[in-house]
This record gives sequence, C-alpha cells and structure tokens, in this order.
Amino acid sequence: MNQTNYPTRCRCQHDRLALRMIRHGASSSTVSAWTGLSAIRVRTLVKREAITPQVHHRGQRPRRVAYFFRTPLVVLHAAVLGSHFELLEVLSQPPAENPAQNFCTFARGEKLCLAYEMYCADVGSPLLQFEHAVLLATALAEGKEISLQPCPECGGAMLVDQFAPTADACTHCDPNACLAVIAEMKARAAARALQPCTSRSPVDGASLERPGAAFSPETDKSSPAVLAEGGPIPEAASQDFYST
Repeated sequence: MNQTNYPTRCRCQHDRLALRMIRHGASSSTVSAWTGLSAIRVRTLVKREAITPQVHHRGQRPRRVAYFFRTPLVVLHAAVLGSHFELLEVLSQPPAENPAQNFCTFARGEKLCLAYEMYCADVGSPLLQFEHAVLLATALAEGKEISLQPCPECGGAMLVDQFAPTADACTHCDPNACLAVIAEMKARAAARALQPCTSRSPVDGASLERPGAAFSPETDKSSPAVLAEGGPIPEAASQDFYST
C-alpha cells in the first residue's frame, strides 16, 4: 500500500459516506458525528455536488424513542429496520469507556446507511426518516429503553419497550398486540408534560419553578426557554449548515 496516498484515500471514503448520508436527509451535525468531517467540509461537499436531500431536516434531531410507538404500523417499521441493524451487525456493543462517542464510527456508519437503504427497499414507503434510524440504532445499542426480542408466534423481530409489559405477539401477527404499549407511551409522555421544571436564575441563583406545558422567553428574559416536555433548549434553534 502506498502510505503517501493513504490519507487521501481515507478522506475520499469519508466524503462518500457524508454524501451518502446527506442524500438520505441526515443533518449536518449527524454527518459530522459519523464521518469526523467538519461542518465547513460538509457544506463544501454539498455545494460542490449540488445535492438535494430527499428529506430536508432542520432543527433538533429526534431524541424520544416514543416516536417508534406512535401507531402499530410505525412499530412494525421500526422492527423491520431493527432487524436489518442486527443482520448487518450495526448494534454490536461499543467499548465500555464512553460508549456514546465510540458508537459513531465510520465502519458502523456505512452499515447504518446500508441497513436504512435495505429497509426503504423492503417497505416501499418508509415511515422512518434517516434521523429516526440513527436514534433507533443508538437506543437499541444502549438497550436502556427499547430492545428487539423474538416474537412468540413467528419468531420475527419485535420491538419491545423496556418499561412496559411485553406484547404477546408482534404487530405482523397481531396488529392490536402493541396497543397497550402505545397507550403506556402516551401516558408517560403526558405525565412528563405535566411535571414542573426548575431552572436557575442567572441573577441570584434562585430556583424558579414553572409548568413545562407552555413557556415563552418573551415573558421571562432571565430564564431559558423550555420544551413542552420540560427539557432545556438552546436560545437559537439549530439549523443545517448546508441548507444556507
């Protein structure tokens, strides 16, 4: 192997993976995390190749696994995509030290793209975007909230919520099997929305409590804006670098 051309070859491979993710609608932050490329490099690639993503993603990336339990059909799509992750070994456990950072590697990124492409070819009209695929792969690898288990009826992959009773069958065998899990997810989301959130005043450090249902930064200039779920958000919404 020519050692002189090795860095150039590696950079070309990372560029191809970045373009592949962008065509699937990945955000610039996702592309940078999985390829190691800077935001400026990602923007340069998009302008040079004149790429139009299939799904134009803006704002924050999805963070809640409750999205995969919205409807029985979404549960089925998540199970299909998860089975492709297992087939291509996307869900192999990362090293124990700092697993969140070590999960996003170049080799796993290529497998992730291939699994998503196989899922889109299988279902025809995918309900899960590429950003949802990244969330699903990360959550399944961690195994704290959701997991894949074999269906007692057919043996196929079944998406399971770790905090809810396991369904008796997969959605393919029984479309109504996951209704209890969906109801549990909605109840949990409603409970989070009703919980008060606390923040620290930048002036005197006093704790301020307010409902997390609705809060406008215009009504309280000394406190950060919060989501309806009760979590903090930055003052300015994140945007794609390559969308400008």
